[in-house]
Amino acid sequence: MWRIWAGPYERWLSTTAGDRQDHGIIDCLTTFGRVPKQGSSTTPLQLRDGLASQGVEKCASLSLRGVYYDSLEGNTETLRASNDFPFIIPAATLDPRRFYGKLDQGLDLGAFKIMRVFPDVQGWPTDYAPFERILECAQMSGLLVMAPVQDRGNATRLSRAAAKYGLPLIITSVNYSTLSEVLALFHDHEKLHISTDMLNTPDGIELITDEFGPERLIFGSNYPATYFRGPLLAVQRAEIGPGAKRKILWENAARLMGIK
Repeated sequence: MWRIWAGPYERWLSTTAGDRQDHGIIDCLTTFGRVPKQGSSTTPLQLRDGLASQGVEKCASLSLRGVYYDSLEGNTETLRASNDFPFIIPAATLDPRRFYGKLDQGLDLGAFKIMRVFPDVQGWPTDYAPFERILECAQMSGLLVMAPVQDRGNATRLSRAAAKYGLPLIITSVNYSTLSEVLALFHDHEKLHISTDMLNTPDGIELITDEFGPERLIFGSNYPATYFRGPLLAVQRAEIGPGAKRKILWENAARLMGIK
């Protein structure tokens, strides 16, 4: 068992919020489009229908074209999809290998809610001047930032970079080997959050909820790249109260992105 002590958030195990479910789920970690050299592709319609069938009411998503090919084309495609399907909350992305601080003409970051970056796919370090320019753009546009933890030490660099600009940060791909680093950072970085997509540590959700509150957890599935039900079951089966689960599945993301 990971649980160390019954801290001030132990109330979430016996919440008085009741079992009312005001909303479904906001999934903050999804994509649509095609990964190069892979045959399958997911359209915005397929994304919406696949997630809606699992109880998701909204998802933050972006076009993979912006990750693998061209950020301007991808961001334009993302905005078009969010206009066609209000189910989709638009997430922007910029590639620091091509971006040095000047936005593409016509790109309005104010139309997005999240800035996602992909150092794992694009092969750039988190200690990287063009990445800092992206953080500056996110700050000016009021976007929260989402990035994968990758190897040990990256969460530390990411959180310190985001804190420099006062940005909320959601770290994805946190697993058994990187959870302790993120928890250590929680004490000093109040705007740091964890996505649930790979949070497979036994009692990990309970530990975070007990010690730091459920507010630091954001539901993300990484659908359709990975199986949706795994992260959802981890939250549903966690030994925390319904009020805490409601925060993880809907309220925390809604608060960060200003969704009612």
